Amino acid sequence: MRLTSRRTKSPLSFQYTLNSHRLSVLNSLKDLGVTYDSRLSFRPHINDIVAKASRQAKVILVCFTSRHPLFLLKAFTTFVRPLLEYLSIVWNPTSKEAIRNVESANESSAKISWFA
Repeated sequence: MRLTSRRTKSPLSFQYTLNSHRLSVLNSLKDLGVTYDSRLSFRPHINDIVAKASRQAKVILVCFTSRHPLFLLKAFTTFVRPLLEYLSIVWNPTSKEAIRNVESANESSAKISWFA
């Protein structure tokens, strides 16, 4: 992965090798569970965790037959919130769109738990 600035229209192109093997260029990289791209944007990570949290919330509703609000709230707190909060100090969303995406996933889980 090459780190570039937003101002660079054509990034410098170098061929990197390691033990005479050419290294491929990546658009994004996942390190310690956090995905970031060549501009150090965490947008791929945010999209990924919002999708995972939505899937996990649906799995909870399918797997558990109880619709008691406190039970569902505990299930969402146990299984969904950690997905949204893992290393959030690193990928803390700064754009309004990213904040809206993360908050909508959290709020939809909370609504489902109270109104299921």
